[in-house]
Amino acid sequence: MQLPVQLSDAFSLKNVESSTITKHRLVGYGTPTASNRTPMVGLNTAGVDKIAGVIQDDVPAGEAGSVYGRTGDLVVIESDGSATIDYGDEVIAVAGGSLAASGRIKARGTPSGGANVRVVGHCESTTQIPATAGAKVLVRLRIGSFQGA
Repeated sequence: MQLPVQLSDAFSLKNVESSTITKHRLVGYGTPTASNRTPMVGLNTAGVDKIAGVIQDDVPAGEAGSVYGRTGDLVVIESDGSATIDYGDEVIAVAGGSLAASGRIKARGTPSGGANVRVVGHCESTTQIPATAGAKVLVRLRIGSFQGA
């Protein structure tokens, strides 16, 4: 899949995880440092309520990386592989149990009663995305939340 085609200006955050955060993932805000700098962490650490945006390149531990998070940005994000994703599907963030599994997305579906999910945007991929972990999904960002009825 080609890299994103519509991006606003990125902002930079430093990866404070002990290993590389893989490209095409959602990342979160970590705990600010003593110098009041806000670091980047995986969603398994930050949780889906602290999404900073999406990275399009690998970000090694201790390095800074470009984060995209503006509404309307067209980015590539990996699927968690739990189900297929179709053009127009609303997609949500998946925190994952480890850095390797975090920051992916899946189709929203119907959340259980009262469950809150973190909406990331809509799928813009023109072909169905298979239920395969790591499959690349073209997403038009619109980060928000949704509460199940």
